[in-house]
Amino acid sequence: MKFLLVGSLVLNFILCWQLITSGTDRLTARSDTIKSDGETQDPAEVVQFEHPTVEKTQLVQDEKTENKQESREDIFFNPIQTGKLLDKTFQIQELVFHHIQQLRNSENDKETVLQNMERLFEPLKNDLLNDQEIMHEQAMKLAAVEIEQLNKEAKAFIQKTQNPQDCSKAKKLHCKFGDQACGFACMFQEYGICMFLGIGSGRVVVWDLNDMLSYPGLKEAYRDPSDTCSDLNGTENAVQWKGNRELANGGNQNEDIVKVTMNNPYQNGNTNFVPWKVPDKFLERIQRVHSSPNLWWIGHVMSNMLRPYPHILVEFENIQKEIKFASPIVGIHYRDGDKVTTGESESHALEDYMRHVIHWYEKYQLRHPGEKIDKRVYLAASTKQIFTEAKEKYPDFQFITAPGYVTMNSQDRKHPAAVKSIMFDTYTLVACDFLVLTLSSNVGRLVDELRQTIFPDPNYSLVSIDDRYWYYGEAPQFEIAIQSHTPPSPCPKVGYGGKNFYDFVNKVRKITCEMAFDVGDIIEVYIWMNKGYLYGGLNQRTGVVGLYPAHKVKPRLASAPYPI
Repeated sequence: MKFLLVGSLVLNFILCWQLITSGTDRLTARSDTIKSDGETQDPAEVVQFEHPTVEKTQLVQDEKTENKQESREDIFFNPIQTGKLLDKTFQIQELVFHHIQQLRNSENDKETVLQNMERLFEPLKNDLLNDQEIMHEQAMKLAAVEIEQLNKEAKAFIQKTQNPQDCSKAKKLHCKFGDQACGFACMFQEYGICMFLGIGSGRVVVWDLNDMLSYPGLKEAYRDPSDTCSDLNGTENAVQWKGNRELANGGNQNEDIVKVTMNNPYQNGNTNFVPWKVPDKFLERIQRVHSSPNLWWIGHVMSNMLRPYPHILVEFENIQKEIKFASPIVGIHYRDGDKVTTGESESHALEDYMRHVIHWYEKYQLRHPGEKIDKRVYLAASTKQIFTEAKEKYPDFQFITAPGYVTMNSQDRKHPAAVKSIMFDTYTLVACDFLVLTLSSNVGRLVDELRQTIFPDPNYSLVSIDDRYWYYGEAPQFEIAIQSHTPPSPCPKVGYGGKNFYDFVNKVRKITCEMAFDVGDIIEVYIWMNKGYLYGGLNQRTGVVGLYPAHKVKPRLASAPYPI
């Protein structure tokens, strides 16, 4: 455990250094858009933003010392203050180096050294990360105008494809559900495959949510994808969609109505219009202002497909008031039950989640000095035992959850109450300030998707304690090596076939060795191999599967010719 702590502290230092360098890189990149004589470059090369009004520096009064200090919100407009970020990074570097030297000295008590290292490191790390988050928020204020415009254009495009003026002349795609073993979020991820295909092929998506044997009441909870064209006339005899340019039974793309029966999300893999491909007309602009253009587009498709009726959302708002849901609040989606026992995900203790909750509130306190903060946590879980455990282990936190009349019979998918329970958890988690969850979970990924259209860039306000984000049925994710990597003991070339998908996933999750790669190597991402600072995947050049440092790669973005 001692050496694990050392490793954790050292890796935290590495992450802090990456945050600093990535932040200064962004500042440098932005400054490079201005010529030396003060003139801007070609507007085609630079995204123009309307600079928001900079608020005057706020002064806060310390009740004990009565000294005034500069607001942390404004420090990044001062180059002297930004230099302090580099100074804090140097302090972490020296702190880690000094204590590693002490650990190497056999005369020192290792436990004492580790405790002292942790005591000094944690507050300094939180202070540095907090400053970095403020820097990111300031940068997002500059990007907000462009993101808002892109959000409007994406929404307008999707709604135009799904709301024809004359329904009788519109081409349709009937999405029929075949996988009755699917849960709530899994089901809508599969319906989402139809939505991507419908938008890309210029077809109105129609469905009948009563197709599902589970979750009765879905049809009364969610609106159809189209407000003007949702009838199912002619869908029973529709030709089955086979691929991008082919239809089964000798049909062609000129068919007025086609049908997609969802049994396997990857069955339509030979079409361009799948998750993880961004419309080519949006990609150039969104990649300049958003950390994950792919997830941004997925979020728009899913948010426009999943539209609860207004009275449902009003009911949820009233329930949130009842349980005293208010900001600041961190959401936890605790994964347990059958998802762990069937091998879909690994088991995680409550402490694995709460570690991130504690750190978030420590940083929040830094930004609100002197305030008494109610540390609220919305806990979504399938068992009541974890709620009791949380209150006993963490008495300084206020844990809230859905009331009993909402969660009653929530685990019985064929009970009418199940829909309201899972929907309430989903939309309440979406509304949280910060989230700790597992992206191996369909619910976790759905929450991540729905947040994309609410916040300018929510990807730094969520932590997954297992997988990276993925969409079941997506185009493969790839990353490009921007630095070479030569580990001491590189992974050998070994096959990792399994009896089924989850058997394969569980095998690669256990890999601990690192792969070697050269600059320019293409790596297919295995999202299940995620250590936070190490990612995992398959080197396309060498055929080796292994882990690799996250900071040595960048995403390889893919686009599709959506008819915008």
